[in-house]
Amino acid sequence: KMFLVFTPEGTRSYNSKWKTGFYYVSLKANVPIYIGYMDYEKKIGGFHSKFKPSGDIDNDIEYIKSILKQYKGRYPENGIN
Repeated sequence: KMFLVFTPEGTRSYNSKWKTGFYYVSLKANVPIYIGYMDYEKKIGGFHSKFKPSGDIDNDIEYIKSILKQYKGRYPENGIN
């Protein structure tokens, strides 16, 4: 299997506005998005779940963000917006 990994922020530093390229690649290729996470506080990371985009990008992005809110980054004050 082959995986492409995208950071929705489009950078390694904090950015509150997610880039949407990963979403459109998944939608066009008809492949799922695997929601990965890293929890800095607990020193764990992995894959949370598999998600098939519906085509409603706003709702889908909010759903993904709602999953990721349970994990804490190195700078939790930045949070998921």
